[in-house]
Amino acid sequence: MGHFVLVVDDEDVIGVTLEYIVNRNSNGEFIAVHTTNLKDAFLVASAIKPSLVLLDLLMPGSRGLEPALEFRDKMGLKVLLMTGWPGATELLADLEAKGGIPFPIIPKPYRPESLLDLIRKLLGTSMAAGAGQH
Repeated sequence: MGHFVLVVDDEDVIGVTLEYIVNRNSNGEFIAVHTTNLKDAFLVASAIKPSLVLLDLLMPGSRGLEPALEFRDKMGLKVLLMTGWPGATELLADLEAKGGIPFPIIPKPYRPESLLDLIRKLLGTSMAAGAGQH
């Protein structure tokens, strides 16, 4: 069975697209599910214990990195942030300056192959990029 990847993005079309990309192009290596809000994301994460949370940095109802910190520090999950917000680099640098451990981040837009390669790197899997693509 593959690694569970929880996609969290308030834009449903992005969540559905990422779920499709991960499920279709990983050849069973990853199994993605998505949510569009943090309440559901924490419930799903508690239930399935995903190998990785792919988290939009700017979620409604959140303050900066708090959801990412909760997933990682309180739930023990790996987190990959995704964002199109130009201020993300400064926010992560501020976290690091305060002694926090920075998060990996992938800027939007990204190529599906780049996303899958980064997921594989973070999870320590080695399937070649593009395997399983149709």
